[in-house]
Parts: sequence; structure tokens; C-alpha cells
Amino acid sequence: MDLVELGLTERGNKYALVVIDHFTKFLGAYPVPDKSARTVARMFFERWICEGCRWPKVVHSDQGPEFVNGVLCEICEITGIKQTMTKGYNPRENGMTERAIGTITRMLRKKTVIPADWDLLLPMVAFAYNSSPHDAIGESPFYMLHAFDPNQPSDVIPADQLALHHMDLDDYKHELLAAIKLGQECAKEINEKYTQKMKETYDRRNKVDESRLPRVGDRVYVKLPREKTSRQYPKLCDPWGGPYRVIETSNNSALLASINENIDPIRVQHDMLIVLPPEIDDTPVQTKTRRKSRQKLVKIARVNRICFRSRPGSDGDTSSLSIFFKCPNQRRVEGIDYDFDCSVRNMVFKDVVPEVEDSIGRLTFSNIFELARLISIFECERNADKKRFRMKDRTFLFITVTGIQKAFTFFKRHCDHVCRSLALHDGSPVMLPYAETTEIPIEQLNDLNSEGIKFAMTHSWSDVLVKEATQKILVLLPEGFRSLPAMVVPEDTVAYGIYQRFSEIPDMINRAEPRSIVFVGPTHELPLHRASWMKLAMTFAKSALAGAKVVVVAPPRGEQAWNQARMDAREMAEVARGSAMSMKHNIVCMIPLVESTTEPFQSMGLHPRSSATDTYPQIAMVDFMNCLREFVRAEVEVPEVRLAKKNDSRSNRNPRHGRHHSNDDISQRTRDGGVTKASHVRKTFRRNPLNCVVPNMSNNTNPNLMLSSVMPHLMYPQSLSFMNSPVVPFISTNRGRGFRSRTRRGRGGYPY
Repeated sequence: MDLVELGLTERGNKYALVVIDHFTKFLGAYPVPDKSARTVARMFFERWICEGCRWPKVVHSDQGPEFVNGVLCEICEITGIKQTMTKGYNPRENGMTERAIGTITRMLRKKTVIPADWDLLLPMVAFAYNSSPHDAIGESPFYMLHAFDPNQPSDVIPADQLALHHMDLDDYKHELLAAIKLGQECAKEINEKYTQKMKETYDRRNKVDESRLPRVGDRVYVKLPREKTSRQYPKLCDPWGGPYRVIETSNNSALLASINENIDPIRVQHDMLIVLPPEIDDTPVQTKTRRKSRQKLVKIARVNRICFRSRPGSDGDTSSLSIFFKCPNQRRVEGIDYDFDCSVRNMVFKDVVPEVEDSIGRLTFSNIFELARLISIFECERNADKKRFRMKDRTFLFITVTGIQKAFTFFKRHCDHVCRSLALHDGSPVMLPYAETTEIPIEQLNDLNSEGIKFAMTHSWSDVLVKEATQKILVLLPEGFRSLPAMVVPEDTVAYGIYQRFSEIPDMINRAEPRSIVFVGPTHELPLHRASWMKLAMTFAKSALAGAKVVVVAPPRGEQAWNQARMDAREMAEVARGSAMSMKHNIVCMIPLVESTTEPFQSMGLHPRSSATDTYPQIAMVDFMNCLREFVRAEVEVPEVRLAKKNDSRSNRNPRHGRHHSNDDISQRTRDGGVTKASHVRKTFRRNPLNCVVPNMSNNTNPNLMLSSVMPHLMYPQSLSFMNSPVVPFISTNRGRGFRSRTRRGRGGYPY
């Protein structure tokens, strides 16, 4: 059944509820004032079931709220009727009702004189439909339902009517039932041929190739019909979502499971799917709309048998080589001839780090996992308030590989159960039977557990030192910043790594051994391959597991692949977080989906350099580093960039060429024509593109004061303000002087 809107009538009816029997093709059309759940359920039960004496076995409809609701579902459950729904955006699945709606709509259009009276003609149209022969069954729907043709005014009354004395009643009933059965068999045969003919016609018209249909295990994209209508630029959006994995197929649809999300499977028809080739990876397509699974009916669960997975012991995992092992603090264990002497049960964190403050030193731990969390936070977190809060919050997951290793070694020293198990262990990987925390995948927990066992087998607690790590920062910059390390004052706490390829970054991290990494995205004309980004994600995941904080920042603009590099950097950070769930808080992506005015690249403008192979100007790099320092201040304390001073005197140095000249040399060269007085004696004011004069910039000038060559030319003086640095222009009547800068050898600033 389905609803069709035909317009408001004088009697207040606006919709028509159309119900059709799939076998007999008998049609019922009832006008209703609205399509609320109660109205549809009442009309269906009173008119179709009670009045027509037609009790269906299955009710098939779309997923509209007027059909999928508590009222109709309750009626179907009480009466024993099964309720099925179509898939989304697939009206062909209820094609018989759609075809019947089209037929009665054409009949109403032809016979209705006053459009507001269509509800008066609707019963007559339904009678005409049921009385006419149907191509799919070879008879009229009325005959298939009642086993006799309807009496119509145009029929000719036969002369020889059936009399009671011609045959007895039992023979008549037998003949009638036999005729009905024969008619149903004939109608079924005709219906199957009709259906097969329609299928062949559809396949031929749409060029259906069964070899190209999705199979179990294939990856597919799903078409989203509402995606274009929800976008501001519909012609530029991608109407496909996914990817999904095919887990079941039928003749016309497939059951799909999302690869990147933990959601219920959905069933989608084949013409809404496209099979992905192996060259396309599992990167999720970002869309605003999505295909929803069918609404689940709430039913009362009746359980006959309950099975629980056995979990040995009542105090967690009893394996001594598990990070969730809790020491039983027993001197004797049944079946083991060993005198255990354990003291770890009553210890606190001050026993691990004696010099720690009392508020943290009183924290307790019951297993290796909890101690590793405390050690990891204590070593990696520099802020005292954050450290105290995170160590006291037992739900805050922060586990490094070194934290697990040191915790295992501590338990080896103070728990004989762990010490004995490590002594008897052969070094093979240990698999945990279950994960007590659901945020970290069991595979990553197994890796952490194995690393701790390997370290504890070869080290003792006297070899381990738990202390706050030195704050070493590694700033990874693209090759456009290659001249920056030479022009800044070296700092002990910060190192600059200039990379040209991602493969160079692991060596930089190994040499620097940083506790914080600030990664600025690449600047290339062409997008980088996805495999390079995935390798970089694994590198950052390993660094995070080692205790380093990774902060990802968008690169400077100017190259064609900037937008793609920005999105790839976001995705890389998410992959790294998923690969290091125990240290996901240490991988921070500071690239929002929408560009922010506070991002560092905004300080460099649109085109900070002329080509992708050039270095950025000095003032541009200083601006970027200062903005970067403020942008990541909440995560990493990057020191202020200080430019290296020249060894020679500024007063005896030519600001343009950098050569020493005495006053006599300058006078002699001026007389010989080597240099003009105008080029030697510089004015302290210069003209900018806004037709106003500003003071010449020196080393102590605010680096945020930038003048853009793409700003509009204003033929009148204005007061300018850049980054809270006001500049009051000086009016100049001499328009012949050029715009020069001592910072870039006479050229005006750097272009945006």
C-alpha cells in the first residue's frame, strides 16, 4: 500500500490510500484527510480488512512514517500480519502500487470535471479498475477475488438462468472450488510470464550485465540521491558515499557493511552501487547525507537460554604476564611449589618515584596497566596542573611503550608472580584473552604487552629511571624554509627539520629524540601519493607511543595542491590516532575543516613566493614562525624565533650589498660614478601601493605589519591597522619615488 497526494477537496480530503492485492490485483482506494499514523491505520483496518473481508498475510509499504509506526505495527502484531518495507529510494520495489496509482490518476484526470471533487469519483474509478481485465492475470481482479464477474448495467441477462434443480448444492460447490483453483493456476502462470517479460525489457533497456554486479567481499560506493539537494553547489559535489563491504547479495540488492564506521548494515539495490577497483583505497568519502538502515521494530525479547563466556578467576586476568594481572598477595599457590613474597599490593606511586609530591605520590595502582598510565603521564606531561588532573582521572588513557616497559620491570622487582613467569617465559608473544578497556583495540594491547615483556626479561628495576623527560621540540618544515635554520639563533630545546620527502622525517625524529613534534604540511604543486601519507601516519603513531606529542598544522599557501595537502594532513592525523589509541591524546590535528583566520598560513598571504622551488623571504618565515608559536601555544611551548646578529658593525655596512665602506671610500666612489648619491643616501620613508608613505622597516619593526601588492590602489590617504599595529600614513606629493625595502634588496616586501 501507498499514499498519493491529489489535492484538497471540499470535504477536507487531501490524500488517497491505495491498497492492492499482489495476486488478484484487486484495488482499494480510500480518500483520507491526512497521512497521520492513526488515520492510515484506521482506514486500512476498517475499509480493507473489516469492510472488504480481506485479511492479508503480509503488508508491504515504503519506509514512510505513516506506515512504519507504533500504531500500525501494533495492529499487525495483534492480527498476525507480517510487515515488510522497501529499501530507500527504490520505488520499483513497490512497483505494483506505483503502477496502480498512475492508472487511477490518469482515470481521474480524464473523468474529473471539478478537481476538488476527485474524492467523489474515486470509488467509481476503483470499481472500473477492478472490473477490467488485467494483462498480468488474464482476468479482472473482481473475478479473481470472487470467482464471478460483476453485474453491470450493460450486461445482457441470459435467458437460461441456472435453476436449483439442474444440480445439487454439493456439486455446485465442488465445481466452483475447482473452477477457482483452475483460475488461480492460470492467473499465476500468466503473471509469471508477464513478470519475466517485464524483467527482460528492463534489463535490455538498462543494459544490465550480471557479471558486473557486486559480489560478496567487493567494496562499493552507494549513491546518495539527496546529497546534491543539500549542497550549495550541487553540480560540484560528489553524490557517492562509502566505501562499504558487500556481505550478502540477492537478485536485485546487496547487504552492505560500512568499512570505516561501526553502524548497522544496510540493504541497497544494485543500480545504486558502483564496484570499486583495487586501485582505490578505503578512504571515507565525506558527505552531508547518508543512507539509513530500516527502522527496527521494538519487540519483547524472550530468552530461553543464556550463555556466558567463561572468564577464569574473580579478580581479572590470572595470567602473570598480562598487563591487567592483579597480584593475589598469597605466599602459596595451589599446584605450584614456590614461596611467593610480594609487596606490590600495598604500594603507591611514591614508592615508584620517591621525589614526587604528596598529592600524586598517594595514588594507588592494582595492575601493570594502571602503573604504566601513571608513569606515562608523569614523564610526558610538563604542565603540573594537567599532570595532577590526568593522573588522578583513571578514565584518561595515556599509555606509552616506555611506560609499559618500566611498569613491567617494577612488577618484576616487587611481585614474585610476575618475576617467576618472566623467568620461565620463552620470549614468544603473549595474547590477552580479552580487553578490559574498550577504547584500545585488542591488537594494540597485545603489542604493548609484548613490548613490556621483552624489556622486563632483559632489564632490572635498578637500570630504570623514572623522571620527567627533557622538553625537546622538533619543528618539521617543508623545503621552502630551508634557509631558516641558518638565520636563527640555535636553541637547545628546539630543532628545525627541513624535509623534502616524507621518507626523511623518521631519521630526523631518531636524531633529535623529541618530546614534541610540530609538523607543518608539505608544499607541492601536485598531490602526494596516499602511500606516503600512510607511512608518515605510522611514523607519528610510533613517536606518540614513545611519548612524543605530535601537532599537525596546515602548510603555507601558494601551490595548486594546497587544499588537497590540507585534507590529506587531517586524514593522516586521524589514521595515526587510530593506530595509537593508547596515546590518541598526544596526536593533535590543528587543521579545521573550515579555514580559520588564526592559522599560521594566513600571515604569509596567498602567494608568498614566486615558484615552488624558491625559499620563502626572511620576513615571511619570521611571520609564519611567530604565528605558529601563538597557534600551538596551548599544546606546545615553542620558543620565540630570534634572528642571528651580524658580526660586523651596522654603521659601517652597506644595507644593500653588505660590504664595508668608510666615508672616504663612499665619497671617492661617488665622484667616480660608482654609486649615486640618491642610492647611498636613502630617505626614511617609502611609498606603498596604497599611494601613501610609511616609515622604512628595520629589524625591530613589527613583523606582522605587512603591505600587500594585491590590495586596491586608493588615491587618498587612509589610516591602516594590521594585527593591532596602527600605521598612520604620511602624505607625499612626490609620486615618482619607488617602493623599496632594505629587507629584500630594494624590492617591495614579498608578494602575497
